[in-house]
Amino acid sequence: MSKIAVQIEDARDLPRALSALREVEPDASTADLRARIAARAPVLEYTLFRNDYPLVASKLRAIIQSLPDSGATLRLFEYPEEDSFEAVDQSTHEISIETLNNILRSADEYE
Repeated sequence: MSKIAVQIEDARDLPRALSALREVEPDASTADLRARIAARAPVLEYTLFRNDYPLVASKLRAIIQSLPDSGATLRLFEYPEEDSFEAVDQSTHEISIETLNNILRSADEYE
């Protein structure tokens, strides 16, 4: 299994970006999200292909739609579940929105 991490590179309209994130993860702390954005840390991380896959896929699709609409620039990373974001070489694990959509579409077709 793999993890997907979402990092916000630039949030020109921070309140809109935070709102978009909170729509997907309403229990997320605004202060924590703000700190993660400032530190260039992942704002969200999800493990793919577990029993909660439909929910995770729905959240990821919402994020890759709503964050760019809010003016935020995002970066996506895919890496092994057992690794931490800090431990992986980000340059080799970064994926595009198109790649994530392809991963999700392939998984949907497999189910």
